[in-house]
Amino acid sequence: SKEKLHVLARNVLNFIRRSNYLALFVATNILLQKKIKDRIKLLERFIGIAKYLADMHNYNSLMGILVGLGQASIDRLKLTWSKLPAKHLESYKILQQYFNPGNSFKFLREKLKTSGGNALPYMGCVLGDLTFMDEGNPNFIDEDSRKLINFPKHHLINRSISEIQQFQKTRYNLIGREPLYTFLQQMPVLHDRELFALSLEREPRQPNPM
Repeated sequence: SKEKLHVLARNVLNFIRRSNYLALFVATNILLQKKIKDRIKLLERFIGIAKYLADMHNYNSLMGILVGLGQASIDRLKLTWSKLPAKHLESYKILQQYFNPGNSFKFLREKLKTSGGNALPYMGCVLGDLTFMDEGNPNFIDEDSRKLINFPKHHLINRSISEIQQFQKTRYNLIGREPLYTFLQQMPVLHDRELFALSLEREPRQPNPM
């Protein structure tokens, strides 16, 4: 049950919430800028932060920023994106490879394997794998009229969880600095409907050509 998950998997749920909240934070800050030059500056800033996160192998936060930049309310800002310097646009295109679900997030998985175990995996990908293993395989199998535990399924799930647990053995030696630390914990955000309405204010829809 969901209530049970809040107890047994609270850290996993916090990981997911953090990434989702970060996406809203990115979109909110860009759309709060009335001037196009200020929106461009923030696009550049967030793309730069995303590059640092990729270098640090913090894929969970990286995906939060990429999801924020890919929100419909941000993606539709054609005029703003068109003014983004080419070098930043190229960097963004490279970063988008992490978010490409092609071949089951092949690019992201390869980067994770070469991280040396010092990484924060993208939990959406991890949970997707576990869900596929769990729901795609029965808990029991019938053999010679006997109902047997499907051990291959449970071995598969156990191996996947063990691989993720390897990333818990190393820590980021980061020191919280105020007031930035408190701000990052209490980031103000708007939600999807508010973001889209603000996006339409920043760049109204253009009439369809006849």
